[in-house]
Amino acid sequence: MIFTKGLVVLAQNSKLCNEFLNKNHLILISLIGEKLGLRVTDIHQVVQGNKSWISNILFKLESNGLVSRKKNGREVFYKLTEKGEKLSFLASKILEKLLIQEGIEYNIIENSYWIYKEELEDKNSSDYLSNIRPVHEYEGEVLSTSNYFIFIGKSISRNKLILIKINFDKIKEIDYEFDEFYKRRFAITQKPIKITFQNQFNFHSIYLITNWTKSPIFLKSAISIRKHKKLHEFLLKNTGG
Repeated sequence: MIFTKGLVVLAQNSKLCNEFLNKNHLILISLIGEKLGLRVTDIHQVVQGNKSWISNILFKLESNGLVSRKKNGREVFYKLTEKGEKLSFLASKILEKLLIQEGIEYNIIENSYWIYKEELEDKNSSDYLSNIRPVHEYEGEVLSTSNYFIFIGKSISRNKLILIKINFDKIKEIDYEFDEFYKRRFAITQKPIKITFQNQFNFHSIYLITNWTKSPIFLKSAISIRKHKKLHEFLLKNTGG
């Protein structure tokens, strides 16, 4: 369940969550809904911290019957046991209430996609573009606060998690009329929004499709309206706001 992973990310900036929930709880919450399990690398993206102590915590949770592990080739996947599911559910409800109590506001756009095709930025040939089939590489949700937004998703073809966080003050350009995908034979029905932002010393772009759910869940305070009006209008348009 992607939504609960977003709450875990928000919890890292919450004094109340730090006081009443520990890393054990956050790791359990991050595993909610993961029937196939997650790798330590995936859990680390959500919980942050050190991978070594995440592995140590998972070992303790496994010893207490809260998680189980399954090896798939070289990779090890952890998932909740029945006992772990009950505890993680309770912990997630506490987490939600703590965020509300502390006044941490957030908004969610469900069923969003991140198209991972960076090579498009350097290839302008229509012949080149026509030979690439656009792929909905990651399916997930966009979570936004007043200062940043996060895309959290799972690979459609592989059981791998991605989490990308972008501060609004790092955004250089938002192009919601990006139409290079329409030059191809296998055109997708919705234009992606292209977001260019500063990543350390370089500029990086992602191609994001937000779902056209008809619920106005993206509130007025989302995505720094004044600084990024186009993005706000695009998101409101596609969420029925």
